[in-house]
Amino acid sequence: MPEQPWPTRPKGDDQPTPLPERLLGGPSQPELALLDSAPGQPATATPPGRRRWPLIIVAVVIIVAVVASLAVVLSPPATDHPPQSALHGTIPDGTYTVPDDLAPGTYRTEVRFSRYEWLFPTYCGVTQTTPDDTQLWNSDEGSVIFTVADLPGSVVTIDGCLNTRLASAAIRSDIELISNGYWLIGDELDPGTYRCLVDFQAAEPFGWITVFGPDGTVVDLRDSADGSVIAPVQGPPGSYVAFQGCASIEPAEQSYTPDPDPITNGFWLVGTEIAPGDYRCAPPPSQPDSTRYVAQYDSDGSLLADDYLLQDDQLTITDTPGSVVKFYGCHEITRLG
Repeated sequence: MPEQPWPTRPKGDDQPTPLPERLLGGPSQPELALLDSAPGQPATATPPGRRRWPLIIVAVVIIVAVVASLAVVLSPPATDHPPQSALHGTIPDGTYTVPDDLAPGTYRTEVRFSRYEWLFPTYCGVTQTTPDDTQLWNSDEGSVIFTVADLPGSVVTIDGCLNTRLASAAIRSDIELISNGYWLIGDELDPGTYRCLVDFQAAEPFGWITVFGPDGTVVDLRDSADGSVIAPVQGPPGSYVAFQGCASIEPAEQSYTPDPDPITNGFWLVGTEIAPGDYRCAPPPSQPDSTRYVAQYDSDGSLLADDYLLQDDQLTITDTPGSVVKFYGCHEITRLG
């Protein structure tokens, strides 16, 4: 490369000639323009902000990767096929084969709180899978009770849980407040009819009461996105119940509303809150053909009557002591006569 001549000062110019930028350690503005210009295009200098965007993107990617890595590192590791000695205490998250790794029986596990709720929501789930079926127990609050059926070769998966052990070794006593989660009927919660007031502060308001038999199968399931959910909580020894999406949980007779005005969708006690008789369930004015549903349950949980109101919007609630009625999809509910 030929040597570049030093700049000379024109005759009569008393001011010193500045050295070129490249001799001071960096390119000049014209050179930057040439570097940023496509061949054959006019030379234009690239704004400094535009050159910072790639660095910003790289920094964001690195931050997300670090947060995800911390979540994985700080979470308890899952264990596949733990040694039999692990079954004498608490059982870690993992996958287990029945009965080699996990003996049949009823277990309780706690929901493990997520320190990164915004990234990894709190959730504890247990499944037992056979070639023909999958049984699921789950909750995002409190504890989960599940029953491992005696099905050799079936697979049980525990995820997002903590302190899994036999339910008989984790019975709660002196309960002052019934909260969302699973409860043993009889040992922890007195049998009776309970009311779950739907939590309207939740992102998606929806309340459930699910009753499980001693074998872990669902005996009764009731839900509503409005008002409250009422269900009988009862069963033979070993039965349990799950409450989810409830703002409060109380015996139904301790939290009733006599002669409610207005009557809304949800569950109501017949006789105590709503009198037997003929009612009208009007559809929303903008959806006159929308589906509405009304069901009446006996005190033991059996279905007395139900009806999908498609055209006729009138229904009859029978005088059955201890029964419960559910309204769904009604814009306005009024008693006739």
